[in-house]
Amino acid sequence: MFRRENPPEALPGYVRRAAGLAALGKASPGTESPGKLDELWVVEDCFYASGMASAAVALAVTDPLQIGLGIMPAVVRNPAFTAMEIATLASRSRSSPRWARRPKRCAVCWPAKR
Repeated sequence: MFRRENPPEALPGYVRRAAGLAALGKASPGTESPGKLDELWVVEDCFYASGMASAAVALAVTDPLQIGLGIMPAVVRNPAFTAMEIATLASRSRSSPRWARRPKRCAVCWPAKR
């Protein structure tokens, strides 16, 4: 997990190091469970870095890791915009779930072409 106290500019290097451990089949440093590292979590907390922006940076830097977004303060987020942002991130990730992928052809497109 990339902790909220870490400076946002340290995230790309942290993700690259985690991806390197994943490629070697090693566990995350400091964990008790001996398992392969295959995911990295980012969090959002008031007055720290944005969770959405952190997730976007992490997705842009890594292929092998799945990126998880832990805490998002519901008090300061509109549910519709949060869902839209998460769907956008999911559709742009290389390992996006089927529901988040954009269709190759769109039956109803907006704005309509004339």
